[in-house]
Amino acid sequence: MKAEKICDHCGEKIEIWQEEIYLLADGAIVHYDCLRDYLAEYAKEELLPVKIEYEEVV
Repeated sequence: MKAEKICDHCGEKIEIWQEEIYLLADGAIVHYDCLRDYLAEYAKEELLPVKIEYEEVV
C-alpha cells in the first residue's frame, strides 16, 4: 500500500515510496528539487552550507 503526502514546499502530491524525498527535523516532507528552496525560506536568509544526513530505509 502506498502512502501519499503533500510536498510542504510546492504542494504537489508525492508518494512516500519515491526516492529523493526528505523528511526534515521540523516534520516537513519535501521533494529533492524543493529542498534547497525550502531550507532557504525556512532560514529567511541566504542559504548556508547544510550537512544532510540520512539513513536508507529498507
